[in-house]
Amino acid sequence: TRRVMYKTAIDFNGTKWVASAGTDVTFAGTEVAVGLAYYNEMRTLSDKSDDVCGMFTTNNSDLISNNQQALAFDKQGTLWVGTIGGVNRIINPSAVMNNGTPIFVNIRALANLNVREIVVDALDNKWLATASGLFVVDPDGENVLQTITMDNSPLPTNNLYALAYDENSGKMYIGTDKGLYSVQTNAVKPIAVYDMKVYPQPFDTKRNRLLTIDGLV
Repeated sequence: TRRVMYKTAIDFNGTKWVASAGTDVTFAGTEVAVGLAYYNEMRTLSDKSDDVCGMFTTNNSDLISNNQQALAFDKQGTLWVGTIGGVNRIINPSAVMNNGTPIFVNIRALANLNVREIVVDALDNKWLATASGLFVVDPDGENVLQTITMDNSPLPTNNLYALAYDENSGKMYIGTDKGLYSVQTNAVKPIAVYDMKVYPQPFDTKRNRLLTIDGLV
């Protein structure tokens, strides 16, 4: 028996979520199902009495597959889970802190895709590297904004494995089985301080017709 750990993501509460795959494993004589695991030591690593942990599988939740390959938290705190058979959205992962059951949403627009990586851009759109090309969906996953494949781009293959995103430049790097490629996006992180110039100063409504504001994005 063997268990493979793919990705780890940490939510706003410090809960660690771990994607895994493989055959069932035996722990202390008991079979343990492979699935999406979560763990929170409650900032007291040596005190196990307050730990929160558990596992979601296809048997005890609406998880699409027990083989998950990608995890990503978006800007709303929603956990996106990429599997070999599509994508789940867990809209309230914090429910596990109170022994609750999170709500799993199946993203129908991405049904049956083999998803290997999920990246959230500065606009909260999701970029997904799959075995069928690169997909971009809106913040809620209701609409596919763009599909990039070898048929409509310079990509030499649809077999994608990894993504890396530079939010300062908006550039997305794509790892394939035939090399590394990149695409320039319009999702750029807003700068914290603007070097704005407003003129003429002073602005006289009787004499001046135009007010110029320079330095905005």
